[in-house]
Amino acid sequence: MEEETNNSGNTADEKMEVEEILPGVTDINAYTQSLLRAVLQCIKCSNVLPAEGDDYDYYASFQGFRDIMDVEGKRILHMIQDIMKHQHVKGNMMANTGSMTEIEDKFDFIMDANDQLLEKIGNLLDEASGVKKAETSLVITNFTPKHSNTASWNKKNPPSTGGSSNNYRLLAARQICRPQSKFSDDIDNRNRPFVPNIRRKPNALKLLEESLQISANAEELEDPEFIYPHPYAHELEHFQMVPHQLEKCEPQEPASIENTPFTFVDTSDQLKNLCQQLAEQEIIAVDLEAHSYRSFQGLTCLMQISTRKQDYIIDTLELRKQIELLNDIFTDPKIVKVFHGANCDIDWLQRDFGVYVVNMFDTGQAARVLNFSRFSLSYLMARYCKREVDKQYQLADWRIRPLPDVLVNYAREDTHYLLYIYDQMKNELLEKGNAQKNLLISTLNRSRDVCLRVYQKPVFTQESYLELYHKSRKTFNSQQLLALKLLYAWRDRTARNEDESTGYVLPNHMLLQITEILPRERQGVLACCNPIPPLVRQHLQEIHILVKQARESPLVKVLIPTEKKEVAPSVQDPKYDANSLMECPHDLSKMASDESDCMTEPEPLRASAVTENSVMTLKKKPSLAVFGWPLETAKTKACELAETIKKSFQNPFTMFFPVDEENQNNGDLSSFTPWKLVKKDKVKRVSTICVAAPDSETMRAASHKRFKSSEEEEEESNEVIPLSFQPSVTKKKKSENTGEENENWNERGIFATTKGKLPKGKKIEMVEISDSDNSDVEIIEALSTEKKNKQISENFKPYDYSQANFQMFEAGSAPTKSFKNKFKKHDKKYPKGKFFKNQGKKDKPFAD
Repeated sequence: MEEETNNSGNTADEKMEVEEILPGVTDINAYTQSLLRAVLQCIKCSNVLPAEGDDYDYYASFQGFRDIMDVEGKRILHMIQDIMKHQHVKGNMMANTGSMTEIEDKFDFIMDANDQLLEKIGNLLDEASGVKKAETSLVITNFTPKHSNTASWNKKNPPSTGGSSNNYRLLAARQICRPQSKFSDDIDNRNRPFVPNIRRKPNALKLLEESLQISANAEELEDPEFIYPHPYAHELEHFQMVPHQLEKCEPQEPASIENTPFTFVDTSDQLKNLCQQLAEQEIIAVDLEAHSYRSFQGLTCLMQISTRKQDYIIDTLELRKQIELLNDIFTDPKIVKVFHGANCDIDWLQRDFGVYVVNMFDTGQAARVLNFSRFSLSYLMARYCKREVDKQYQLADWRIRPLPDVLVNYAREDTHYLLYIYDQMKNELLEKGNAQKNLLISTLNRSRDVCLRVYQKPVFTQESYLELYHKSRKTFNSQQLLALKLLYAWRDRTARNEDESTGYVLPNHMLLQITEILPRERQGVLACCNPIPPLVRQHLQEIHILVKQARESPLVKVLIPTEKKEVAPSVQDPKYDANSLMECPHDLSKMASDESDCMTEPEPLRASAVTENSVMTLKKKPSLAVFGWPLETAKTKACELAETIKKSFQNPFTMFFPVDEENQNNGDLSSFTPWKLVKKDKVKRVSTICVAAPDSETMRAASHKRFKSSEEEEEESNEVIPLSFQPSVTKKKKSENTGEENENWNERGIFATTKGKLPKGKKIEMVEISDSDNSDVEIIEALSTEKKNKQISENFKPYDYSQANFQMFEAGSAPTKSFKNKFKKHDKKYPKGKFFKNQGKKDKPFAD
């Protein structure tokens, strides 16, 4: 009996323990009824209190009433704070209320807390009643970009249903477990250089230890901007292209996606089988899908690989540590890897998996070499495959597991048609290139440069906030700039610690809003954020302290460094001073004669750009003669005959050109250089002086030194003599006929006369003095020698006046017979009243 009573007591105690929901509460209905009565009683009592206005002011004038209200108010706020803390609602209701804005902020805070509590209560009641709402795994939201139509003439037609629309679908899961929590290794988000995480190096020409060998001290290794060497740099620099890459091929059009086999790889065994199958291929297509909003550096979520006959999708989140097996395929120089816009893909492979690529063909670089209007994959698919790509899932969250069918088909399209596009573009590069296949080789070299990229982590410095400040185009004072600097540093530090993107922690527009307003209270910080980021609500106290620190700092003059813009280096003449107003960039008068016409000198070829396999083709002469470069071309007989006839013509205008010995016999106007300055001749002033003539021997010696031969004078006389100073033809002829007398004429053909007396025994000579360019006096002989004077005196005979007839000079005498006969003949020939206009026209008389 005792055992039975004991057993019955135990069962009763167990029932009591099971039935007690809360301490002292056995029936939930009775408990809720008691709570409801208490709430109603509280509301009834609160309604009895004096209302806000004159009544409350009257009762508040009594000290006892004020003390009771203060005590009860603090007790109620303390209860509210405990309830919020129990429900994990962040907030502080115990702060001193001094202004109306603080009271309103607290009311808003209570309303938000009530909404959260009611939502939780509703979910718990549904679970208790057995009614569980079916939560959808995806949240699909349509997003349509706005178009501003200012008038009817620029309205766009509505997009057709068959083509790609401008609508984007934001696919995101409601509750996703963070993939980082499943990773076996920790993600290094420190502000330090990225260290390559490669553990083995297949297809190597140089050992891994030698490839990663660096000569840097500890301080350089801590510098965030330090870059480790590329592990496959040696292999990429000595890469030899596969022969089938440089030959035309027959494009193989792929089958439809529905008829192509597909494999989703998410286990290690499947990945090993995939590597074996890919090792047998000559060419594969690769693409990656990543997520960057809920990770500081980003996460690679999917990898798509396509062959000629099959498509694969690899779950890189599940096989993060095993993806390095693909290094055997991706670094094999015999297998061509086709990417599109591989700049980001190369960085993601290095960052997450330690995978590197050798022998890549980037269709994006090929589109640039072919000078297409657009370089996107959708444009290439429309050009070559005649297929419109649906990009409405471009903003999807690729962390979703399992993947929906729409995302699977979208991912497969990126690589399914890529090999066919590669065939078409390679043939087009070969057709448009020259015999050396320059366009195709240029595309492959550009793709190799992309493979040589080295991933770098986001770098934070003390001046990083200035980049955001310059982009915002706002004007801040010293307090606002300090707040921007502090909040920017806090955001970067929090993002690295929590492994979240800076946009998730605190977006830029919210950061600038807080910085510009500088709210006094914590609720003001939340008011600047809509919606409120979770980490901002969690670190609200820390953010408020930073804002308060900036507000308390003194206002000083702001000295903001200007934004650094990368400007292409320009070569400038060292003699040109840009700061001087007296200098002109087009003034070439100060350039030395030995300098070239070009202001800039050619840049020397960099040694790093020349390798053993570099091929350089230099032209001996340019193919276009823009600046009169003489081009040697094969001339026909007709051209040679035309040139001969052209040279036979003498241009009449050449007589006015300066004398040029080289082009003296050439009548072509092109031979005359119009920019050649001719020295202006000076008019010589001639004056005569009388000097004593030296002896004959001295005269001969002086004449022999001063006068050169006629041939030497013709060679040296390039000066143009004006016509007014040239000797007349008659004087020249006389000088030629006289022989010896030619020496007595001066070079101007002018004789001088002398007057005055000379000492005895001296001969008179006339000389000419002229002003030359060098202000030297040129003395030219003007008279004959002593021998000529003797000949003139011997040949002179005086006139005999005894034989002269002086009758005609006698006054009053009649004219002689001969004189009368002359006048008679004149009267007969010229009758009276007839005159002649001109004496030269004798037979044409005319009347008065």
